[in-house]
Amino acid sequence: NTFYRNDLRRLSTLRWINAMSIDIDAKNGENEGMTLPDVQESITQAGLPMPSLIIQTPSKGFHVHWFLDQPKRASDKLNAHYSRIQTCMAEMIHGDVHAVGPERLFRLPTDENTVFHSQNRVSFDTLCEWFQLVQEQNQVDVHTYKKGFCKGYENLLKHPAVLKILEGVNKGQRDMACYTLALAYKAAGYDEKQAEQYLHNWNQKNTPQMRQIEVKRKVKSAYKGRFHAPSAKKIRELSGMLFSYVIWEEAKPREERTYSHIEEWEGDVLAFIRTQGGQVSGSQRDISDQITSSVDAEKKIPYATFKKVIARLEEQEILSKKVSGKGRGASTELTIVNELKARRTQSDASKKEGQTPSKINGFNSNTIKDT
Repeated sequence: NTFYRNDLRRLSTLRWINAMSIDIDAKNGENEGMTLPDVQESITQAGLPMPSLIIQTPSKGFHVHWFLDQPKRASDKLNAHYSRIQTCMAEMIHGDVHAVGPERLFRLPTDENTVFHSQNRVSFDTLCEWFQLVQEQNQVDVHTYKKGFCKGYENLLKHPAVLKILEGVNKGQRDMACYTLALAYKAAGYDEKQAEQYLHNWNQKNTPQMRQIEVKRKVKSAYKGRFHAPSAKKIRELSGMLFSYVIWEEAKPREERTYSHIEEWEGDVLAFIRTQGGQVSGSQRDISDQITSSVDAEKKIPYATFKKVIARLEEQEILSKKVSGKGRGASTELTIVNELKARRTQSDASKKEGQTPSKINGFNSNTIKDT
């Protein structure tokens, strides 16, 4: 989290909240023998979303971080609610309830102490919603909340909340229910034809029924779309019941995941400039449109990523950038000025592409060192 003053890290100078972090101690016999799978299991059982980063401390404890998809502007009211949510999260996953507050310092992540890393980001509203559900369902017994938790995609269709939707819904809920159930069948491993048949049968329980063509369209949309599983929030809304789940996905090979690692794109940018004799000129957008992935020739570098890569390479004194003209008529000249550094950067990127990722996202697998 960031502050108005670098020399005064206090609630009164807090500016932006960027993450939610929990400290899990392993001192004085507390949480003795706890492992990464234990931490993951406690997060799963609490119904919390997948974290962005887990760090192991020298005392064998853990720091668990959820990075926010959008920063929240600090205020007295927000800071207090942040601490309430953080305390509740700590209670649910065996964390230190005394190490709370958005102004806390945590250990710096490195390749050595990072034991889990994902691209997952969470909204502060999602954490607020989770906290509200815990408050409503968990006034006395912390285990009450776990009754609404679903463990794994394969159990989706057996969960009471999903079974409630499968009993049929009323007008106004049918479209969303059909799409949500189609995603549930998709996540559970059913093919599109099977899901469509099951949902035609389900449609007979609705009041009134949807047109068959609408069921078919919803199933098609679910199977062709980018979502792999239904929204937990939609299942809660449609069923009126508590529901939550999180899936710890394995790290995917580069060609199967979003091509987002800046270091990997650096190698592709340098390779392109080298094919042009070490120098290229034109509008930045035209240049970026010509650069493709070394893994997938059909995948182009996003323009925003291209600008970040150029800035990084310029900062490392690998590239020089000269801009002439203004506005749409501006022309940018990019020149490789340090061939040794350029080849080293490209070589490092190639090594990353050739690495076989671990089956388990454990120690140092799929971990990016932020330079």
